[in-house]
Amino acid sequence: MTVKKDGSKWLVDVYPNGREGKRVRKRFPTKLEAQRFEKYVLNKAFEDKDWNTGKKDSCRLSELIATWYQVHGQHLNYSKRRLNLLNYACEAMGDPVTQKLTPETFLKYREQRINSGISAKAVNNLLGYLNAVFNELHRNKIISYENPIQKVRPIKIKERELSYLDKEQIVEMLDILSSVCVNPHVTLIAKICLSTGCRWGEAQSLHARHIKNQRITFTDTKSGKNRTVPH
Repeated sequence: MTVKKDGSKWLVDVYPNGREGKRVRKRFPTKLEAQRFEKYVLNKAFEDKDWNTGKKDSCRLSELIATWYQVHGQHLNYSKRRLNLLNYACEAMGDPVTQKLTPETFLKYREQRINSGISAKAVNNLLGYLNAVFNELHRNKIISYENPIQKVRPIKIKERELSYLDKEQIVEMLDILSSVCVNPHVTLIAKICLSTGCRWGEAQSLHARHIKNQRITFTDTKSGKNRTVPH
């Protein structure tokens, strides 16, 4: 994180021009002041580059993704995974100059991914991630031009038919887990998932403090919100 608590003050520790560039460190009495200074430093670095809009713009997508991650992306859930997906797509598209990026460029890449077996949902997620990069930087006035792929529509996905285990299948599954799995917690986790509809990872991360008064409270869920389910 580029803004963090340092004793009684808030420290800004940022490389506005990347790890190879100059490091900027400064302390402030409040977090708000530190965040404002961080944004100022990053904006100033962006404006001083010879590819900044208003001058001859040669900023590449990889640079834009790095700026987005520094000012916003790193604070999101699963931030590293999202960054890796963005960088992979950026490299596959040839790391284009951002203002020369066109819907056609992305559509060609999307078609390649679909033909390679990647699901429509996965490429829709990527489109959302790329839109978020441009929209967030534009909203914060780090870039002045509009999102170049904002008119690309996600692929329409047919709703999948849901299926459920019947009572006999549940009994069979639990019997198999009990006989095959050495770890006794596996069967318990499976029962919690069946009883509450939670995800496996949510059940696996439970502690004793989360189970109280016939209720289970799930924290750090995919939506970022706590959820309590009657037991």
